[in-house]
Amino acid sequence: MRLALLLEAFCKLISPNDSYVDCGYPNTEEMLKKALMELRETEDLFARVEDNAMIDYAIYSMKAAEERCNYLIGIIKNNDDRRRGTIV
Repeated sequence: MRLALLLEAFCKLISPNDSYVDCGYPNTEEMLKKALMELRETEDLFARVEDNAMIDYAIYSMKAAEERCNYLIGIIKNNDDRRRGTIV
């Protein structure tokens, strides 16, 4: 739950005007918002399930959502660094 809140706070810091949109595809920030919503949903699922198989599924889904968020945050950070000219 804490990771979702931290990621949501990070997402709010991002300016939507800095995003790159190509041919109507969702920009990275929109994809991050969707991934954060999926992360919250998987955390809710994990809190409600009792069956061992469903617990495993919820953990797998949560991990996948976390990795998706981390990946998108990395892309956003990289793009921000490029705009600022601070690529190392």
